Amino acid sequence: MGSPLYGFPVRRLSGAKCKLDAYAGAVLLIVNVASPDISTRPYVDLELLHRTYSEREFAVLGFRSDDFDRQDTGPSGTAVCSPANYDVQFPIFDKIVTKGPNQHPLYRYLTAMQPVAVSRPDSQLLEHLLKSGLLSQAPAPGELLWNFEKFLISRSGKVMARFAPDVTVDQNVLLQAIERELKSPRKPRRRTGPMGRIWPSPLLASGC
Repeated sequence: MGSPLYGFPVRRLSGAKCKLDAYAGAVLLIVNVASPDISTRPYVDLELLHRTYSEREFAVLGFRSDDFDRQDTGPSGTAVCSPANYDVQFPIFDKIVTKGPNQHPLYRYLTAMQPVAVSRPDSQLLEHLLKSGLLSQAPAPGELLWNFEKFLISRSGKVMARFAPDVTVDQNVLLQAIERELKSPRKPRRRTGPMGRIWPSPLLASGC
């Protein structure tokens, strides 16, 4: 039986419905994205990571979120954080709720599987958010802290790790975790077309 991760319905920015099973067999980094905030160059760094490892069946998947200081206030299909605005090629999905009573099933699953995020040893992000008034209180156990929190997904769809927003993609703790997952065996992804013809894998080139 496949991972539950692949069954959750999501939407691309175009409004097209799909599921994440298009990425089964790939290592994924799922990130809640928004317009520029206190994070440093998040889109540039995520895009570089996506391009660096894409040939090894890796993808960054960005999910728009308005849950933190309403930093992605564009309506569905007209994202403030659209790929065109930031010259990114990694897939960005339509806006979903990542915390609270209306939390999307995808993020309910992600946070249940990895309730604790790996943080920087010297992190002062929570203190900064509280002091600046961007947060009125600390998040509940398991709840996301801010934009650009990252979930690392194995080739089998298992949620392997979670990284705090200020753990940037150039830090060894995250890169080493990605490398470990990329070294796991890859299964051939083929599908049979008409007349028994074998088509190449649709991975990372599909409608999702």
